[in-house]
Amino acid sequence: VSIRSAFAKLKGQNLIVTKQGVGSFVANPLSARLTNNAIPVMNISMSEYIDILEFRQAIEFKAIDLIIERAGAEDFKAIHDALNRMIEHSNDPIKYTKADFDFHMNVIKASKNKLFYNIMMNYKEIFYHYLEEMNTNSNGDFRYSLSNHQAIYKALKEKQADKAKQIIMNSMKHNLNRFRSMFKKTADDREA
Repeated sequence: VSIRSAFAKLKGQNLIVTKQGVGSFVANPLSARLTNNAIPVMNISMSEYIDILEFRQAIEFKAIDLIIERAGAEDFKAIHDALNRMIEHSNDPIKYTKADFDFHMNVIKASKNKLFYNIMMNYKEIFYHYLEEMNTNSNGDFRYSLSNHQAIYKALKEKQADKAKQIIMNSMKHNLNRFRSMFKKTADDREA
């Protein structure tokens, strides 16, 4: 087990907190005692998760429609390169998340809509955090995720926008159900 993987697991159990550009620290001992560490709690609420899903649908789904019309060979190569890095780093949640993020950003970039790309870059930390929460709490099992990303890439290459969007939608629903009991509880939670 790599140190990164160990840190990712500790973060998933809320035993450490990571501050980007600063480092990782032991979580507040009081809050750690109040949490049942047998059931990891994500640092994202169900409402936040649903907000991100809706945001992704608004941007990413339209980007997929545009890819069919506008993407060139270099765009597909960038998406495929990110997919290959996901496969290569499927034993390291941190590197896997970076490649996962790059995959989705390359999809947005391939739409050739600069506003979509700039909006995603402005919300990069939120989107990255969302992916990090999903991947860190997957217990190192990325088979479902990899299978879906491979199918998305194939659908895009074959210019099947609706199929690519359906794969993403199914994955979103799968993750919502899979992580339902792990979401952070907040007063504004809503059911999906």
